[in-house]
Amino acid sequence: MRIFKYELKRSGECKIRMPVDSRIMDIQAQDGKPVIWVACDPQSNMQDRSFMGILTGDNVFEGDLGSYLGTVQFQGGAFVQEGVFVVHYFDKGIEDDEDTGTKPATR
Repeated sequence: MRIFKYELKRSGECKIRMPVDSRIMDIQAQDGKPVIWVACDPQSNMQDRSFMGILTGDNVFEGDLGSYLGTVQFQGGAFVQEGVFVVHYFDKGIEDDEDTGTKPATR
């Protein structure tokens, strides 16, 4: 078992290749980008997992959300001109079980 980091999109849906049975530990902003840390077996087959970032005040359909992961606040920087930008993240689940060999970031 190892811990890996994956970068998410700031908002909207994104798919990430990660080992089967990856367990999400946390979501936070790092260097102005949303990232998740997962505990996983890097020798496992890889699968697509879908995530959704919803801005505060955006319209969404409940069926689009998935399981709540956490809320990330972005302050200042190139992404946020003034104040705080808040995004709520959801795990929409597994997309398929094809193995592409894609490996996660380790920083």
